Amino acid sequence: MSANSTSQQQFAALDLGSNSFHLIIVRLVEGQLQPIFKFKQPVQLAQGLNGRYLSDAASARGLDV
Repeated sequence: MSANSTSQQQFAALDLGSNSFHLIIVRLVEGQLQPIFKFKQPVQLAQGLNGRYLSDAASARGLDV
């Protein structure tokens, strides 16, 4: 079987934090996770927190990402 015909499992993880959102995509290679894509975007949701609710601007930043 050639390397081109072997399918590799891929996984993604998304971390939705109060200051930034992180995305990582990895593939499984010989039992090890190998990162193939990383993305980080600041959203600063916590700055828009007013009591128990997010401001419209903070919500919009999160949705845009």
